[in-house]
Amino acid sequence: MTRLSAIVPGNVELALHAAGLAPDPLVAPNTWAYVRFETWAWWYERTFTCSAEMLAAWKVELVLDGLDCLGSVWLNGVHLGDTANALIVHRLDATTALRSGENHLCVRVSSGLREARAAGLGPIATTHQTTGFESLRLRKAAHQFGWDIMPRLLSAGLWRSVSLEAVRSHAVTDAYWTTLEADADARSATVVVDWSLRLPDEGWELWKLRVLLDGAVVAEAGVCAGRGRRILRLKDVDLWWPRGWGEARLHQARLELCDGSGLIVDAHETAIGLRTVRLRRSEALSGAGEGDFGLEVNGARFYARGTNWVPLDALHSRDAQHLDAAVAMLAELGCNTVRMWGGNVYESEAFYDWCDANGMLVWQDFAFGCGVYPQDDAFAAVAAAEAAAVVRRLRNRPCLALWCGSNETDQAVAWAWPGQRLDPNRDRITRQVLAQAVADHDPLRDYLPSSPYLSPAVQAGGGQPEDHLWGPRDDFKGSYYTASPARFVSEIGYHGCPSRDSLERMLAPGTALWPVVGNPALLPLAVKPLPGEVGYDYRIALTARQAAQLIGREPRDLDEFIAASQLSQAEALKFFIETWRAGKGRTWGLLWWNLRDGWPIISDAVVDWYGGRKLAYGAIKACQQDVVVLVQDAVSGHHRVLAVNDTRRPLCLEVAIDQLGGGKLWSGTVSVPANATAEVCGLPASITEVRCWRLRWTGDAAGANHYIAGARPWPLEQLSAWYNELALGQS
Repeated sequence: MTRLSAIVPGNVELALHAAGLAPDPLVAPNTWAYVRFETWAWWYERTFTCSAEMLAAWKVELVLDGLDCLGSVWLNGVHLGDTANALIVHRLDATTALRSGENHLCVRVSSGLREARAAGLGPIATTHQTTGFESLRLRKAAHQFGWDIMPRLLSAGLWRSVSLEAVRSHAVTDAYWTTLEADADARSATVVVDWSLRLPDEGWELWKLRVLLDGAVVAEAGVCAGRGRRILRLKDVDLWWPRGWGEARLHQARLELCDGSGLIVDAHETAIGLRTVRLRRSEALSGAGEGDFGLEVNGARFYARGTNWVPLDALHSRDAQHLDAAVAMLAELGCNTVRMWGGNVYESEAFYDWCDANGMLVWQDFAFGCGVYPQDDAFAAVAAAEAAAVVRRLRNRPCLALWCGSNETDQAVAWAWPGQRLDPNRDRITRQVLAQAVADHDPLRDYLPSSPYLSPAVQAGGGQPEDHLWGPRDDFKGSYYTASPARFVSEIGYHGCPSRDSLERMLAPGTALWPVVGNPALLPLAVKPLPGEVGYDYRIALTARQAAQLIGREPRDLDEFIAASQLSQAEALKFFIETWRAGKGRTWGLLWWNLRDGWPIISDAVVDWYGGRKLAYGAIKACQQDVVVLVQDAVSGHHRVLAVNDTRRPLCLEVAIDQLGGGKLWSGTVSVPANATAEVCGLPASITEVRCWRLRWTGDAAGANHYIAGARPWPLEQLSAWYNELALGQS
């Protein structure tokens, strides 16, 4: 047995590398060297002293915020319990095992891979990720088994904190706050608060519970049971609004449990927002294309602009190091909504605190993705316990817009059984288990079984109101995208290569970077999860094809490849965002893929692992403002220029359109109603030459955008010059 020093929170990979027993996993293809450790068991040990106050507590719990994945815990030789879920907090009773003086804690982390293989899977359980079948049995982040955006790193360890917590004998054990109604004009709201109490055996009938909001008592109740409820009708209160619609006003909500003498024996405090959020959706689009999918906030329809939130790091003990920079980019890019993708972990309290305080709506997937999970009672019980824990943890968050059962598990049925009529609506986990957890613990929040959701009506031939638009990835202006009837797009993306500096840091010094296509040294950046797996090898060639399509020829060297692929990605994401924004009123949101890489790779993220911003970053920042002027592609030789207003107030804009290097095209004034779109003008199509039009607006809102006019291919050198002139690469 080898003994190593380990940091907690941490991952075994980090400890192995620090000890010189494994290579730097950040340099490709070194992650393959960690496969040999996947069947190992790990023992964490430490000694500590315990305070007299802790020893005198009514009860003491050992709190494991994140143990990946199968754990057995001993304190002073006493077995406290076992854990089997890396995604939720575990609390173990340590009261009788604690002692004065020195204490010894021991945690064994067993191989999840061994356990999953021993448990086995029936044929109904399947996954699109060819290296991830064992992930279907284990409750850990699915991406760890290898994904097209993350390496295979089947991690283990104590990835979040471990602590001792004193528990009171009499306590407010839980509180649930939810807004029934919110009236912005009247500045009023109706709120329900539910609470659960731990009470003494005698004397509790004289106790009371006080409800306070921002320090003022708004209700008082006699303690008649271990659970209670009050309906609060509040006046002269400020509502919580998402970004761009107003202040994300938070109120401090407090419950005080008082004994018969009025002494506060326990309290529960949390920040709440007074707002309503509803998902308005159709089961399917009709044959005539009628249907709906989108959010309504405080009674008004809301256009969602944003991105998908993927892992901040393949080794999640380091997530906190990346969080501040990542959420700052959400704000800078004009996002008002973020989708928490189902292949990830559940994010930290710090993330949700930021979203609450900054008006960022959260679409929350449960941590199930791209697979059909076991349908047996044992797995259903595990999923139910996880869902209940996650819902109870997050349900008071004003940022939380909806629950979604999974990422692409409905589609996984068709991937696994092509041409067969297996119905994803028979799935027990997403249709029953997770739905019931939401109904039990957060009954007023909307629940979507999967994204995309292939409802019975869709299965019967109706169109999908919400979709992930990946398709052939052949032409970002092709009919696959432009003819999509989707009212809401929750995934859509395009590849862009990182900078030369970032690429060189991803590989060992001296590694040949050119050519990119057919270069085996680059395949781990594709991401190739194991040496023998070829499922993702296409991704670098795809990036090259997309770059060549934009400029009409193959890039001649690495720098041209980088420039062309980044321009291709930038113009593609800009086109997607603007196409759906132009349809506002019929369409209600687009969440592009994705913000930031969680590992050094070549991908569809707009920011690489090292923080390098691709050209798409500046393009998105321009076209995802609350107010934007945009140009639609020509129809019958004519471009429509639109002003889109995603604020709650009418605006008057002074708009000027000029051609870079060619003078003024149009200027004038346009009035745009609140939360609506207005036509600015029309412009003739550029027939023979490629041009760059610059759009600027001032008045009640100010900003700038651009449009590349003319048929592709577009000249690489000219495109690069225009992006430099527009300062889009300097955001």
